[in-house]
Amino acid sequence: MYRKYRKYGFSLIEVMIALAVLVFGIYGLLDLFFNSHNLSQRAQARTQALYLAKGKLTELQASGLEPLFDLAEKNNGIFASEFAALPDNQDFEWKWNISNEGLQESTLRLDVVVSSKKFDGTKVNLYSYIFAAEE
Repeated sequence: MYRKYRKYGFSLIEVMIALAVLVFGIYGLLDLFFNSHNLSQRAQARTQALYLAKGKLTELQASGLEPLFDLAEKNNGIFASEFAALPDNQDFEWKWNISNEGLQESTLRLDVVVSSKKFDGTKVNLYSYIFAAEE
């Protein structure tokens, strides 16, 4: 006599397919997490660079016009760890330039660029115009 057996449970192929789907899902979530963490760190570094550039631009503007020309030889540097807002593992460097190229004779353009050594491509460029008093 022929008996009909009912099949209970899962076959090995079904379990392997379910595990493969689970592994790809977990991989996708981990990849998403690490990418978002990296983007968050880059955004934080860019924000710090922006604040440092604003501070350096303000510092240069406050020094006055004559001292800027005296400082022309030293137009770059790094931000050391004496700034409390900077962690020790992120080094930022700054450069500035002053020119009147393409401007009126009594107008100068002051550029400040702050970039991160840790994150390539993280660069902030701020500029301001200085109007020299005509005599």
